[in-house]
Amino acid sequence: MFKRSLMLIIGGLLISATIAQAGPKPPFLILDMMPHLTGTIKGNWDNAELNLNDEQKPQLLKIREETIKAVTELKKKIAPLEQEVADRILAGATPEELSRLVDEIAGLKAAATKVHLKCIYETKKVLTPEQYAFVISL
Repeated sequence: MFKRSLMLIIGGLLISATIAQAGPKPPFLILDMMPHLTGTIKGNWDNAELNLNDEQKPQLLKIREETIKAVTELKKKIAPLEQEVADRILAGATPEELSRLVDEIAGLKAAATKVHLKCIYETKKVLTPEQYAFVISL
């Protein structure tokens, strides 16, 4: 019994250390396949080739602020649930016991992905086709 408890504690510490080293994880279902347009635009805000006008800038800032706020709130909900699943499976919970939590995490990640999709769509509507092509090329 002591040996099993010790192994569970060590396993939990290893997972916690791995999570801490990994840094913040994106909360999306689709990774590395869709651009983070507002981040790229922010880094090129005054780029003459992008050539944002005074009407576009406030619209893009609003999209970025709304997106970051929504995604941050979702990340705050996802991280502890993922940790709970990891902790509980190591402590002996069954997959059936964790099913509800996994479904909840999946729902939150789907919501974050939808926020990302909306961000791309709304950003593309603000940009001219030439500006969009330029941002995608970066």
